[in-house]
Amino acid sequence: MKIDLHCHSYYSDDGISSPEKLIKMALKKGLDGIALTDHDTTKGWKEAAEVAKKLNAVLIWGEEIKIKKRGKNSWRNFGIFFEKRNKSEREKR
Repeated sequence: MKIDLHCHSYYSDDGISSPEKLIKMALKKGLDGIALTDHDTTKGWKEAAEVAKKLNAVLIWGEEIKIKKRGKNSWRNFGIFFEKRNKSEREKR
């Protein structure tokens, strides 16, 4: 199985594609799916899940989370395989 484990959609400040376009591009390139790892948000998860199901693609939920140290941005923590929960604080961002 081949999956791109680090994809940002237009919900990230450095992404330009929709979750749908990311999944379609991955499949076109011969991948089985993606991990959607937008910066500090899970806003694209719902759309990505619907598209992945429709296209029979693998989707891994992730997020690149900004960590602050002494009030300043210090580094980013990259996480994948998150469990999706309804109405969690992360989904409201």
